[in-house]
Amino acid sequence: MLKLSTIAVKYGQYEALKDIEMMVEKGELVVLLGANGAGKSTLFRAISGLTPLEEGSISWQEKKISGFSPSQLVKQGIVHCPEGRKLFSEMTVLENLKMGAYVIKEKKQMKESLAYVYQLFPILEEKKADPAGSLSGGQQQMLAIGRAMMAKPQLILFDEPSIGLAPLIVEQVLDVIKTVNEAGTTVLLAEQNANAALKIADRGYVIENGRVVLEGTKAELLANDDVRKAYIGA
Repeated sequence: MLKLSTIAVKYGQYEALKDIEMMVEKGELVVLLGANGAGKSTLFRAISGLTPLEEGSISWQEKKISGFSPSQLVKQGIVHCPEGRKLFSEMTVLENLKMGAYVIKEKKQMKESLAYVYQLFPILEEKKADPAGSLSGGQQQMLAIGRAMMAKPQLILFDEPSIGLAPLIVEQVLDVIKTVNEAGTTVLLAEQNANAALKIADRGYVIENGRVVLEGTKAELLANDDVRKAYIGA
């Protein structure tokens, strides 16, 4: 479904990504593991058209999409749920959700998307008239996920959805991501909480200093001593 071929990204002279080879099959939940500064967010920005490639190419359903704008990619079915949520804090919860559905033209589809998001996160319906900035950290993350789901994506990129959240909320958020995947949305998940992320994943990649250094199934990565020492603490 998504294929990255020897992609590289530079910020000036700094090489943020080098020779990244990666693929995501339809229906998979693939996790991208790595420490802060490893290149996870840069990789997601490259996929979603926010950061240009220096080299290589990105293909979506066997069509080259390198150079597409972010809005074009959303219309193709690729949606990015960014690190830090990036909500419109003074707008209401409902207004934020509607912003996620700007590619949807039919009111019926909009209502269906909204109903699905409220089913995933009932608290968002309760607080639909409240400013997004008034929500708790966990509720804001739910809103960010809900806004991403409003476009009915085929592939969604979740960038560090658990960051800054209490353990109970982390579990709830990752459970929802698993539910979204099981309902048919392909997921690429960047996450520092390796143990929790691998439990819901099919496969994973490990990125260090802008390079993919390891890939494997959930079982292979959980059993890998280097992964356990670096990311799980065991």
